[in-house]
Amino acid sequence: KELSEATSQLTYQQFPSGAWGWYFLADATAPNSLPIVGGENLYYTVYVLRALAEIKKAGMPVDDGVMLRGVDYIMKSRNKQGLWSSKGAYFWQVFNEETDQAFSAEAFEVLMLTATVLPDAKKYDAEFAKLKNTMASLLKERAQEPMTVASAVQGLAHWKEYKNDKTVDKLLSESISYLVTLKRKGYWEPHWYHAYGGMVELNARILELLATYDPDKYDAYLREGVTWLLATREAWGTWHNEIGTANAIRALLKTGAFAEEKKSQIALKVNGKQVTKIDVDPNDPFLSAAKLRYFEITPWVKSGKNDVEVTYNGNLTASVFLEIQEWGTKIPSIEEVVDIKRLVPAEAAVGEPVKVTIKLNSKKMVPIMTVEDHIPATAEVDKASLDALKKDKKISDYLIEGNKLYLVLVQVKGKKTLQYKLKATRRGNGLHAGTRILDAANGDLLAMLVSSPFTVK
Repeated sequence: KELSEATSQLTYQQFPSGAWGWYFLADATAPNSLPIVGGENLYYTVYVLRALAEIKKAGMPVDDGVMLRGVDYIMKSRNKQGLWSSKGAYFWQVFNEETDQAFSAEAFEVLMLTATVLPDAKKYDAEFAKLKNTMASLLKERAQEPMTVASAVQGLAHWKEYKNDKTVDKLLSESISYLVTLKRKGYWEPHWYHAYGGMVELNARILELLATYDPDKYDAYLREGVTWLLATREAWGTWHNEIGTANAIRALLKTGAFAEEKKSQIALKVNGKQVTKIDVDPNDPFLSAAKLRYFEITPWVKSGKNDVEVTYNGNLTASVFLEIQEWGTKIPSIEEVVDIKRLVPAEAAVGEPVKVTIKLNSKKMVPIMTVEDHIPATAEVDKASLDALKKDKKISDYLIEGNKLYLVLVQVKGKKTLQYKLKATRRGNGLHAGTRILDAANGDLLAMLVSSPFTVK
């Protein structure tokens, strides 16, 4: 019933040209509403045509004439290069070749999806073939914009279905593998933003693609992406706007994130000793388990063989990865020139400032000394506290690079106390990795501390 009503409303709201336009929300749901904001709009036309094509693909009736007029409008809106310009299509932050390619890839994707359910679209077969070759070229050239890659891949997949063209299989597989490499930490980030933000839309689209293509192969990426997507919700469980919410829900449904969970637990044991256990909330299982997204077990391992066991008694499936890092095959040589002690609380509440105190005692003059400290994954550095150290001339300078903090001192001899602050930002059981003291002149390791647990509640 809802799909039928949506089809009727979208059919009524189409312009005679075949386009669709912007509506105020109140007007869009009112009888006899007219598009009164901005008139015809290319982006919105692509967006609505996708909806109608998917409704028809689901087996619901959709007027072929309405869809064909939408295809006609999109095809007539191409530029001299045979693609589409993002300028004027919707509210972009910037206009350049990358945004045009991303928008063109989206338009191509929707046109190919529509062609699989609209026989009359074959009148554009020659133009579709040219577009297919252009998108294939973009993929072979390794476009840097994730949305371009994702949409072009999905468009080629629809082309394969439309023309039964299996020659694109290799390019599809290679391009999806390449798309995974564009991920930044737990999510993909566009190089541009439009009125809808772009971030949620991009990640939701990529999750859909991975779930469709090979959910087993990309299981870890899907779970990490779902965790990120759920973490971006705002008040009342929605995302930043209606389109963001719609895209997010589509992706969550496709990835199976709505499988029914029960009250359960996840426990982690190292060498038979339980080091952490969490209760999984059936109403929000992914977020409640997010604290185990990263958990360092260094304090509990020993030299030689170690047994690591993760148990889970819920209804969902969970991936487990063990990452091993080695810092040389031998214990590094320490000059034992400096005595060091680090004082930091073992736990803190979210938002709470955390004082880190490093006490040094150099037995001889060190012209330039570097203190290398790690930043816990559950915290951020309070830069104001570092600026205060520099202003008070307790350090010469500082640098934050990745998850490491470097404090630079000059002419160090005798006792020194350095104090800076962290801010606890994310709940979870983690680790405050060790501290190293280096002679910046020759790279000698002067002192070293091991890691210590750090929990944010």
